[in-house]
Amino acid sequence: MTTRERMNNGKVYFCTDEEISKEREQCLEILYDFNHTRPSQMEKRNEILKMLLAEVG
Repeated sequence: MTTRERMNNGKVYFCTDEEISKEREQCLEILYDFNHTRPSQMEKRNEILKMLLAEVG
């Protein structure tokens, strides 16, 4: 079983997979952008959420 399969199946895994580490770093960058938007920037916040989540709304 690959690291990604273990992760997706909710099993214990060691995050030594370079691809997963890169994806996590990208998500952290996007989350940072989301967390630094103003409440009045709803359109931008929704765009960022769509980048992170499979479904919004």
